[in-house]
Amino acid sequence: MDGFVAVGTVVRPQGVRGELKVTPYGSLDDIRFLANVRRIYLVRDERSNAYDVVSVKFLTDAAVIKVTGIDDMNAAGKLTGSTVSVGEGDFPPLPADSYHIDDLIGMTVVDEKGIVRGTVAGIIRTKAHDVLEVTGPERTVNIPFVKAIVTVDTAARRMTVRASGFFA
Repeated sequence: MDGFVAVGTVVRPQGVRGELKVTPYGSLDDIRFLANVRRIYLVRDERSNAYDVVSVKFLTDAAVIKVTGIDDMNAAGKLTGSTVSVGEGDFPPLPADSYHIDDLIGMTVVDEKGIVRGTVAGIIRTKAHDVLEVTGPERTVNIPFVKAIVTVDTAARRMTVRASGFFA
């Protein structure tokens, strides 16, 4: 969705009053700004619905969000699996050399010689660093998303990987 940033996924209802348990795409610290957001967008099956935020609480590994119009466990359960997004204007500025996951998905990946090797299909979050899932014509490879290996050109929607051994 253009103009929006995906921040997490609704994993289940929380309690009986229609609250949503949301796991972040990054760390819990990455979504603490949700406490100040007035509207979220839930995307499922390529349909997006806007919801006004009533309250946000934080657990050790997730956020619990209450939105208007979802008042019981059954209604909240129907939203399980939805992607939680916010308007780009609500998302805090990123530090230098940081990227939204949505900005990376679909980027072209080239090697040091400029040969196209595939596209970014996904991001795997690990404790050490993120890992890029790069789908090429023959197979999918996982590449550590670290500065020593990967350079990102957001304007060109292109990444250069400096270790061609990943594609051998």
